[in-house]
Amino acid sequence: MLSGCVISEIHQQEYANNESEIYLDNAGMPMFAKSVLAESMQMMMLGPWGNPHSQSLASQRSQAMIDKTRLDVLNWFGVKAEHFGVCFTLNSTHAVKLLSEVFSDKFPEFKYFYERNSHTSLIGVREHSGESQVFDLDIETPLAVSDAPTLVSWSGQSNFNGQKFPTNLPLRNSGDACFRLLDASSLAGSNTVNLSESNADFIAVSFYKIFGCPDMGALIYKKDRMAQIARSKRYFGGGTVDALNLDGFVKRKEDLTLLLEDGTIPVHSIIQLQCAMNVHHRLFGSMNQVSWYLKTLTEYAVNRLTSLKYSNRRPQVILYRSGLNEYGPILSFSLLSESGRVLGYYDFDKFVSARGIALRTGTLCNIGGVSKFLNQSNEQIVKNSNLGHKCGDSMDVINGNATGVVRISFGMCNSFQHIDFLTECISDFLSDSLAIEATLAHEKVPCTIEQITIYPIKSCPGFDVPRHTAWNVTSTGLEFDRQFCLINLMTNTVMQLKSFPKMVKLLPILDRENMVLRFKNDPTIQVSLHDDRKHSTKKIESGGKAYECIMDKAILDFLYDTVKTECCLARLVPTKVNTSLQNKSAFLFISAPSLEEVERTHGGGLLRSRFRANFLVKGKMLSPFIEDTWSRIEIPERRMDLTVTEKCGRCHMITIDDSGGRDFGLFKELSQTRKQQGKIYFGINVDMADSKAGTVLVGDEILGVP
Repeated sequence: MLSGCVISEIHQQEYANNESEIYLDNAGMPMFAKSVLAESMQMMMLGPWGNPHSQSLASQRSQAMIDKTRLDVLNWFGVKAEHFGVCFTLNSTHAVKLLSEVFSDKFPEFKYFYERNSHTSLIGVREHSGESQVFDLDIETPLAVSDAPTLVSWSGQSNFNGQKFPTNLPLRNSGDACFRLLDASSLAGSNTVNLSESNADFIAVSFYKIFGCPDMGALIYKKDRMAQIARSKRYFGGGTVDALNLDGFVKRKEDLTLLLEDGTIPVHSIIQLQCAMNVHHRLFGSMNQVSWYLKTLTEYAVNRLTSLKYSNRRPQVILYRSGLNEYGPILSFSLLSESGRVLGYYDFDKFVSARGIALRTGTLCNIGGVSKFLNQSNEQIVKNSNLGHKCGDSMDVINGNATGVVRISFGMCNSFQHIDFLTECISDFLSDSLAIEATLAHEKVPCTIEQITIYPIKSCPGFDVPRHTAWNVTSTGLEFDRQFCLINLMTNTVMQLKSFPKMVKLLPILDRENMVLRFKNDPTIQVSLHDDRKHSTKKIESGGKAYECIMDKAILDFLYDTVKTECCLARLVPTKVNTSLQNKSAFLFISAPSLEEVERTHGGGLLRSRFRANFLVKGKMLSPFIEDTWSRIEIPERRMDLTVTEKCGRCHMITIDDSGGRDFGLFKELSQTRKQQGKIYFGINVDMADSKAGTVLVGDEILGVP
């Protein structure tokens, strides 16, 4: 077995980057060994490598390399070319999709059975079938099928929690019309998969889930079984035919692999695959060595996680495992409160990301695991979707029930120290650091408005209202606040600062009629705030909301030069439900002493722009964070009454500084003093108590009411 010294040396030589950022998402894509890139580059320099569809020496060189790599792949999975073939694909999902299309070309109304613990990719095949049915290998073995054309699929290992399933699937009443598809993409990443011991006819794999790179997969198939369906394949692309004319005649390739691979396959990626297999063998010897080490890591992690307890001896973590099943190096879990209430994954993901840990949260593309372990019925999943829930979003707990999980998965880049650090982070996350002071909590606190800031474009910098300028305010917020956004024209989605940090450089200036946008000292552009007829516009639907998008070429060019993404400026089309793009409330308040305390802890520097408050208030009677105690805010001169809805929970947006760089230090520091039940708070969210409209002015007196 691999010794500790050998593992340590491999970590230093091949995975040094994993010391600055701990990578625990190996089930999604493990880190690649650096030697793979070095050896791939050396091999590529031995070219040129030509298109294998040509006849040149360079093309013959490529074809010989491809043929050798196919044989190496079959050898890796314990089978011979006499009985098996390899079709290269983009990934395992593409392999499943290809088989699904070929199968439906042969049997348009085929029956499809898919196992409950399947990845989304296997479930998607049901859309090609005439009839589909779910089965559960924990209950139904062997599965009974009919003699009609049938495809049965299952995963060798659940990507949800690592539960292993047999690669040999027993079926009752199966004949030549019943075909088996094994998704081995998760299993092959950490186990020896010997297909000679499997009765699967087709096997989908992703090589990047084994080696980290290249980004490609394969459909491995039994030749006799593929021959029964492949000739019915309807679509043909480059390299799959011997002859055709423009009037319907086509003569297809006889070779099954060439018949399936439409177009030129990724020659340089296949070079990388050959090098990846060589490097893996040199570093680790065999997959048995890998399995042993990852099993040791997983057992250690299980012991550490299950030992985490509160002072009342209640567990801090619930692992999603069952019975005496065998598991791979994947752990899914939820965190629990001291009372036993399940906590969501969203804030924990933000918390550990700021500490340099990469993991996976959400439904993990495995809705069967979610339904089984989180007790989510089909009806409840639909209801959650209708509420707007999407995989991995902030709606991580609905009506007290978790909608997703936290997943960690181990690879050869990981060590026991990584697990120790993760468990320390869990303990820190579950330890509250926010204690609300009761100072002056029994009486109204007078103070004044020091600054009013409008954020006309969501996720972009704000505009400070000049002193002596009264600004309109309604029940939905300050006039023009979060009325605009940037929409990514590639995806038709609203852009966010945490994904496009260059948005921090787009500076707005407002008057009553226009918004001027500038970037540093570059020329500015002007946008009408009231008359869309001055611009070329079109409507775009995104996320259930409608937007009027400004498509003037000058504005589009300006935005591209600023944020380096093809996008447009868009105004929300208001409805009764959606009046602005604010996330939580109409206003965000922060007191000057609170801001000064955070700036002092952070080591100086102005941070106001990173907290995106609409109102900054100051006063002699204010102490740091006293606004936490307020339930209402009065503005007597304006006869306005505002209600505090909640403390403002903070996300990674505050880690982006005014230059567009990342500063996780601020998030870490706040977590040490402003964390409560896993959430980090700073500032208060406030709404109007009634629908009264009016104006506010810098210098207005306000009263904070406990």
